Amino acid sequence: MRRSTFIFLAWLLVAAAPAAASQSPPIEIWGGAKAQSLVFGPDGNLWFTANNFTFEGDSSGIGRNTPDGEVRQFSLPEGGRTGIGEIAVGAEGNIWFAHTAADAIGRSDLEGHVTEFPLPQGSSPQGIVAGPDGAIWFTESGAGRLGRIDSSGSVASFPLPIGSHPLALAVADGALWVTENGRNAIARVSPDGAVAEHPLPQPDRRPRAIVRSGDDSLWFSEERGSRIGRLGPGGTIAEYKVPGNARGTDALATGPDGTVFFVTGSERARVEVGSLSSKGELTGLGCPSVSCDLPVSALTVGPEGDLWYGTDVGYYGGGGGGEFQVRTSPGTVGRFEPPSPVAITIPRPALRVRGHFAHLALICRSPSEVGCVGHVSLEGNIRNAKGRVVRQQVSHTSYFWMAARSRHQFSLLIPSYAMDILHRRPLRVMVRAVVHGGFEATRRFTLRPPRHH
Repeated sequence: MRRSTFIFLAWLLVAAAPAAASQSPPIEIWGGAKAQSLVFGPDGNLWFTANNFTFEGDSSGIGRNTPDGEVRQFSLPEGGRTGIGEIAVGAEGNIWFAHTAADAIGRSDLEGHVTEFPLPQGSSPQGIVAGPDGAIWFTESGAGRLGRIDSSGSVASFPLPIGSHPLALAVADGALWVTENGRNAIARVSPDGAVAEHPLPQPDRRPRAIVRSGDDSLWFSEERGSRIGRLGPGGTIAEYKVPGNARGTDALATGPDGTVFFVTGSERARVEVGSLSSKGELTGLGCPSVSCDLPVSALTVGPEGDLWYGTDVGYYGGGGGGEFQVRTSPGTVGRFEPPSPVAITIPRPALRVRGHFAHLALICRSPSEVGCVGHVSLEGNIRNAKGRVVRQQVSHTSYFWMAARSRHQFSLLIPSYAMDILHRRPLRVMVRAVVHGGFEATRRFTLRPPRHH
């Protein structure tokens, strides 16, 4: 009799979401604006670029947040058309930013007086960084070039390989390192413009953000596949699976100890911020709010080594009488503090089958009033008599937010072909609940064929 085995793997990607995930309440920026990129200036203030997508209040621009929570917006000479990229501090102490929509590089002194330097039409600058030569370097994502501007405003451009679509920049080993989103590679560019590419091991990952750690390693996010990549000093690339879904990962920041902080690309799963050690050890930090309803859009590490975040605008649909209205909550900036530890437990029996569904119970445990957020999905591998996988499928995914000390019941669809097997013989089952912060619960069971009356 040929033996088939169907293994269920229920991954619960959950994180702590404290009632107050930052050391002070999130600080609102001006109406309808999303915090796009963050940097601490030499004045000790948090500077940021902000994009306005709601057409409410003032337009896009740059802003400054003081230690006492005062937010100020600075107007741009060419107007704040939606489309502002990253922000950086120059060697001379000024604040520089990429004005993507205006095809310009902006410079602000610490009082907020802004000057913009035009680029060729279609340049679409995005990433920006202080280079190893003291100049400001930036990506021209629309033109496939790397740009350089000195303190006098003189601009030079260096071509990248065709189809590169460069996004972000970091400095390491005396060179510029660029994420080539269009070529699925990380490029090393020397100050004289010489280019050497490092292709990613897997196709179509589309690298996005990039940051340098203390050992000259480079960490980068990937638009697809929910992974964080690490390019070591010897050129070796390693990739680490993190929570999320096919939308990938986004903003990054590195701490003094080499830890990299990342943002998942999964808004629905609401697992927003996590960290990876230099050895690839995964920890979750959670969300800025209990409900996790504001996706984190930017990260940076402050002078004292603490993690700061910026959030996107929250969108809420509603209205009656045939009219649909969109309400928004403002973008914010704030500072994280470590969440209280949480754990997920799986009471017995963990799984029950009724009809075409497997029912799974989970309990969120925590010493304080926090929430467990994430998703649970059902995956399966059917093996033939020789042990080869003959079919794979992900069936149903449930997204959740659980209050502390609460119990939640999930109903997960079992594919028809798995039910066909289950009606003939038992299925071996593994349920694994992973909680960010080091907690883990693993159970193995056998699902018996349902009884027929």
